[in-house]
Amino acid sequence: MVSTIRNSARRLHGFTLVELVVAVSIVAILAALALPSFREMSVRMTITSNANDLVGALNLARTEAVKRGYPVNVVATSSNWKNGWSVTPPSVIPALTLQSHPAVATNYKVLGAQGATASTAISFNATGNVANSSNASYYFSVCRPTFANDQTQGRVIEVKPNGSITSYRRGSTSLAPGC
Repeated sequence: MVSTIRNSARRLHGFTLVELVVAVSIVAILAALALPSFREMSVRMTITSNANDLVGALNLARTEAVKRGYPVNVVATSSNWKNGWSVTPPSVIPALTLQSHPAVATNYKVLGAQGATASTAISFNATGNVANSSNASYYFSVCRPTFANDQTQGRVIEVKPNGSITSYRRGSTSLAPGC
C-alpha cells in the first residue's frame, strides 16, 4: 500500500514531453500571429515619437523667441532633418544650443520644405511668427521606413506663417514633401 502511494505521488510532478511540446507549439503559434501587429505598433510609435519631438522643438523655438525678444531657429543637423535638429538663437549669440535632437532611427526619414522649396531651417521672430516666411507654410514629413511602406500612415507637421503648428496623419494628398 505504501509503495502505491509513493508511485502515484511521483507521477504527479512535472510535465510529460508531449505536454511540453504542445505548450511550446501553442506559444509559438500565438507569437507568430502577434508579431506583425507588434511590428506595426512599433513603427507607429516611432513615427509618433519623431513627430512629437520635432513639434516640441518647434514650440520651444517659438516660445523662446517670444520670451527672449529675438529670433530663434530650428536647424537640421548637417542640412538633413534625418540627422536630427537643434534649437539655437541667431549666430550673434554663438555656442548656445537650447535643445538638440539626435538622428532619427535607421530607415526613418524627416523631410522639410517651405512651400515647394527644400528647407533645412525655420526661424521664429520675437512675435512668435515665422520669420521671412513670405506667407508660405513650412511642411515636414515624418516618413515610415521602407519595409513598412504605407506612407499615408506617416505624419505631417505644418507650421503656418503666424507660427501655429499642427501635426496630422499624412493623407493621399498633402503639400508636405513626399516620402
